[in-house]
Amino acid sequence: YYVNQGTFGEDILIKKRVFCLIMRISDFFYGDAIAFRKYKADMTQKRQESFDLYLVPESDEEYDVQNFMEVQNEFQEEIANMHLVYTDYLICALFYYDETGDYELWLYEEPSGLATACELLLALLSDKPRNVYYTNECKES
Repeated sequence: YYVNQGTFGEDILIKKRVFCLIMRISDFFYGDAIAFRKYKADMTQKRQESFDLYLVPESDEEYDVQNFMEVQNEFQEEIANMHLVYTDYLICALFYYDETGDYELWLYEEPSGLATACELLLALLSDKPRNVYYTNECKES
């Protein structure tokens, strides 16, 4: 998944400013997703760095479906909760971090430059400045 944009300056999980952000989910282990976040600390880097994670699907009491993920670091310590705000299951998903009040927009394919429903919803939900983390420059580097 391409983490195209969001409302945070420093990545909430990695705890620093990053570029060319991608979320990869590699496998499932006893219901948890084994994942990693690939990123560049600066645009001149040739190789992406990796941040290992576990995603634990959960559901709030009011929901019949899993609507958020507990995010754990490589030591399986909770570092955040990502709430699913919206997904169309084809193009995008919009997540919300309740601890910080920030949003994160994932695209299922590389960004095309066209606005998605998630992007429009993000503009309606938050008045925080939006930051773009994955651009066309990421493909070329």
